[in-house]
Amino acid sequence: MKNLIASAGMALTALAGGALADDNYPERPIMLMVSYGAGGATDFQARIVTMTAGNEDALGMPIAIINKPGAGGRVGWNWFAGQAESDGYTLGAYNIPHFIA
Repeated sequence: MKNLIASAGMALTALAGGALADDNYPERPIMLMVSYGAGGATDFQARIVTMTAGNEDALGMPIAIINKPGAGGRVGWNWFAGQAESDGYTLGAYNIPHFIA
């Protein structure tokens, strides 16, 4: 189970794009946007992944969660697409219903 969670965390970082080409990545904390409120299922899953991915044997850098709830996820995804920095240090957590909808 622990390996599965670590793999999921690493898969999230794969979405960071070009930043992974750098051998020193990550050089600073990572932010993970969750488009639902704190305490919900998506937030809970993201917190489990970030706790494991931030360990020294994985990324070795803390991952901070930013909750952007509202409109069934639209508020968070609009922020992520239009206002978040595209520097490889701001990631977005998703769940399957986002893509089905």
